[in-house]
Amino acid sequence: MQSDVAAALRTAEQFGNLIARVDYSSAHGLLTQAARISYSPSEIRWTVEAMTACMAGTIRAVQVPEEQVRVDWPEKQPGDVASVLVRLVGDVFVEAVTVILAKEDDAVRIRHLEWGRPLSAV
Repeated sequence: MQSDVAAALRTAEQFGNLIARVDYSSAHGLLTQAARISYSPSEIRWTVEAMTACMAGTIRAVQVPEEQVRVDWPEKQPGDVASVLVRLVGDVFVEAVTVILAKEDDAVRIRHLEWGRPLSAV
């Protein structure tokens, strides 16, 4: 199970880095099959642009703090591996996306996206 959590962290960080590089199609490719239907590449782009539109600058760094990784949470579904907060850091802003990662076809993929900074720690 520990290797699944490590894979989840890598996938979450990769997702954030792809968003920072404005590669929404590749970021979309990290989603589960069901999530690909729910979140299109253009919806991901629109959401990121809406979150950062009033801020000057672009995403300069992606952070996946270990203290923001959960392996148990009330809404956890069968197959879920981890809930991970991904910080998107710009010159004058820090935004976030929480990703729920699940096993699918022997890979760890993103099942759910929750955009914005959480009100409390993940």
